[in-house]
Amino acid sequence: MKRGGENAHKEINRTNLSAEQIYQALEKNVVKKQLELLRLRNTHPAFSDKAKIEVSGAGNKLELKWCIENQWIALEADFKHFTYKIMDSSFLAGQ
Repeated sequence: MKRGGENAHKEINRTNLSAEQIYQALEKNVVKKQLELLRLRNTHPAFSDKAKIEVSGAGNKLELKWCIENQWIALEADFKHFTYKIMDSSFLAGQ
């Protein structure tokens, strides 16, 4: 840390990957899913800063819903079974 200077504390838990390691990681399903969720988070209209957020749940379940005008997206998480479901207004419109 002493050699790292003022911001060295940020390096303690940071992994430095080579370009090859990064390209290999991009092929893993878990990384592909994370990137898909990041794209969704960055593009879905319900994640606007003006959206309303509803939080509910009971027991081992948590439900989060982001709403703006007629657009919404929801996450249902089940911590007992380690499952989740993501639904949005276009999902229901397509049924």
